[in-house]
Formats: sequence, structure tokens, C-alpha cells
Amino acid sequence: MKQQDTLSQTALRSAAVSRRDFLKQTALAGAAVGVGSACAANFPKGNPLPRWRGFNLTNFFQALSNREEGQGMVQEDDLRWMRDWGFDFVRLPMDYW
Repeated sequence: MKQQDTLSQTALRSAAVSRRDFLKQTALAGAAVGVGSACAANFPKGNPLPRWRGFNLTNFFQALSNREEGQGMVQEDDLRWMRDWGFDFVRLPMDYW
């Protein structure tokens, strides 16, 4: 038991960091973070992709047999509403079955 105690005390002493070393390491780490963020701020930002706003027209989603009736065509007023709401494009989902 006594041997384990001396080994653990030796390990603690060797792992212990002096206050001076701790302050040096902390100051260096803080400086590195500051320099890194300053360098990152100097790079020009790339062109962002334009924001697309799409609208799904689900009337065309399901394939219909010859005997089924669809939900109807999309009215022109519906397209105007979509434009007024700020949608840029219309997506026509397809059902391939």
C-alpha cells in the first residue's frame, strides 16, 4: 500500500504544472485564438448562393388512370398569388409509376 501511495504522489508531482507555466500556456493559447480570428476576418467572403423559394404543385403528383379525374388545372390566379408571396419557381413533382 505504501508503495502505491508514493507512486501516486510522484505522478501528481510530475503532472503538476507550476503557476508560471500555466500562465505562459494560457497567454499563448489566447494569443493564438486572437491571431487566428483576426486572420479569418481578413479573408473576403465568397458570393453567397441566391435564395430560392419554390412552391410544389401537388396537383400533378399522382399518375391517374384514364377513368380517374384529376384535381384540375392550376389556375392563373394561384400562380399570381405564389409570385406575390415571393416564390421564385414552381416545382412539378412527378410520379413515375
